[in-house]
Amino acid sequence: MVHLAAIRAGFGIGICQQGIAARDAGLVPGLPEAFQFDLPLWIVMHEDLRTSARCRAVFDALAAGLGDRSAV
Repeated sequence: MVHLAAIRAGFGIGICQQGIAARDAGLVPGLPEAFQFDLPLWIVMHEDLRTSARCRAVFDALAAGLGDRSAV
């Protein structure tokens, strides 16, 4: 968050995910063909919590929400 705030404040060039940058009209891609890499996203939960209905509901909501965002 600090890195993104510094970019927005005009401290210089920075790197952030396309989905985040797309939400801010003040951020524009610079050299998009020069920098591109995939960041894997893992959502994990301790196996002892898998049977907890509350934990499972949160986990499933996170997986669905983050899954939608990771395709951006």
